[in-house]
Amino acid sequence: MARNKTDLLYEVIIKKIAAGEYEPDSFLREEELAKTGGVSRTVVRQALQRLHGAGLVRLIPNTGAVVMRATLEDAINYIEARIAIEGMAAGLFAGRASEEDLRQLEQIVCDLEKVVGKALDTVQQLDAAFHDYIMDRCGNAVLKRIMDSTRLQFMEWSVARQWGYHATAGTADTHREILTALQSRDAETARKAMEGHINRSREAIIKRFGW
Repeated sequence: MARNKTDLLYEVIIKKIAAGEYEPDSFLREEELAKTGGVSRTVVRQALQRLHGAGLVRLIPNTGAVVMRATLEDAINYIEARIAIEGMAAGLFAGRASEEDLRQLEQIVCDLEKVVGKALDTVQQLDAAFHDYIMDRCGNAVLKRIMDSTRLQFMEWSVARQWGYHATAGTADTHREILTALQSRDAETARKAMEGHINRSREAIIKRFGW
């Protein structure tokens, strides 16, 4: 499904929030976003409205938005939603993936294993690629639309950066565990492995902050 200009701008902004380029309480001006994004202010307003609905910004009428300071409850909510959506997607992928899909996923995991513990930004990029690939190829357009419209992983990362912990708690060995289940076409094991992988972030928050 092709993404329109609003989808693309929404994703650019959400990634910048997750990366810390747009910090909490910083102001996002419609005019500046339109200029840098090469889009109309109507597109900017639509993207900001979606970000407002996701709880990531507070709208300033006819001006722009302010990046919200996220709570630990937000992080837990994002993670729990990911567990449900991506667990189901992994189970579906196990039964529907082509051999080429599995080879592509194997390459992502191999690349990830080479950089774990060395470069967090690269780890996050490869982690996102791993999860996106499964979602894109799971064969359920409704699940994919939900994930495309929310980008839950990047929302989780934005909260993680604000609170000073690493949201990418799933190391290469857990990605490998998921991959092995997928290669075996074991839908139930793949679902459980994905759920456990994502739940590590939830457990890390509870352990660190006593939420």
